[in-house]
Amino acid sequence: MQKLLKLTGLKMKKFVVYSIVISMMSPLSYAQENKGNKEAKDVKEVKEVKEVKEVKEAKELKDVKDVKEAKKESVVIPAKEKQEDILKGLDYPELQVVPRASDRLLMETQNEREYGWIAFWPYQVSSLTTLMAGNRLRGNYSESVVSDVQKKDSDNIGLAAMALGVGGLGLSVFLIRMDLYGDGFKRVKSVKVTDKRSELLRERLSEESLEKPAHLINMLTTVSVTSNLLANLAVISQANADVRNYAAIGVVASFLPWMFSNRYVDNWQKQEEYKRKIYTPLVSYDWQFVPQNKSFQPQLTMNWQF
Repeated sequence: MQKLLKLTGLKMKKFVVYSIVISMMSPLSYAQENKGNKEAKDVKEVKEVKEVKEVKEAKELKDVKDVKEAKKESVVIPAKEKQEDILKGLDYPELQVVPRASDRLLMETQNEREYGWIAFWPYQVSSLTTLMAGNRLRGNYSESVVSDVQKKDSDNIGLAAMALGVGGLGLSVFLIRMDLYGDGFKRVKSVKVTDKRSELLRERLSEESLEKPAHLINMLTTVSVTSNLLANLAVISQANADVRNYAAIGVVASFLPWMFSNRYVDNWQKQEEYKRKIYTPLVSYDWQFVPQNKSFQPQLTMNWQF
C-alpha cells in the first residue's frame, strides 16, 4: 500500500512538473509567433512605403521633365518686383518700357531661325526676277542692236544682271544663316545684373543689338532696290519685246523690299515707339484766369502719361 502511494505521488509530481513546463512554453511560443507575424507585417509596410515613394518620385520626375519641355517651347519673361516704384525709373525709359529690349531680344533670338526665310522673301524674289531677265537677254537683242560690238555689250549687260541676281540670293541666304540677333544676345547674356547701373547697361546693349540689324537691313534694302531696278532697265533697253516682259516684271519686283516691311526693322521701330510713349505729351488748349488783369488768357497745357 505504501509503495502504491509512493508511485502515485511520483506520478503526481511528474504531472505537475510537466504541466508547469507546458504552461511556461505556451506563452513563449505564442510570443515568438506574434513576433514573426509582426516582423512580416513591418516588412510588408516598409515595402508599401517604398512603392509609394517610388511612385511619387517618378511622378515628380515626370513633372520636372514637363516643366523643362514647357520652358524650351515658351518664352518666360521674369516678373518685376511688385513693390517697384515706377517713379524711380522715369529718368531711364529703357527700364520702364514694356517689353524691355532684353525681353524682346530674347524672344526674337529664339524665333529667328523660324522666320528667317519669311523675312527675306522680297529680296529673293527681286533677285530671282533680275536673274531671269538677264538670262533671257542673251541672244534676244532689240532691233537696234546689229553690230558685234553692240551684241557683246548686250551680253555683258545680261551677265551683269545675272551676277546681280545670284549675288542677291546668296546675300539673303547668308543673312538668314548669320543669326543677326545671336551674337548680340550672347553679349547681353554675359552681363550680370547686380544694381541699377548694370541693369541699365544690359538694356542699352540689348537696344544696340536690335538697332544694328535694323540699320543693316535698311541699307541693304536701298542697295537692292536701286541695283535691281537699274539692271532691269538696262535689260529693257537692249532686249526684244519678249524679254522686255520679263524685265518689266523685274522692275516691279525690285520694289518689293520697300513694299513689305522687314521684321528686323519692325522690331527696332516698335521698341523705339513704345519707349517714346512713356513721355508722350498730351497738348491741349484752354483758358487761364489772370487775377492781375482780371481776365482770361489762352494757354497750352501739356500732360505726360505714365
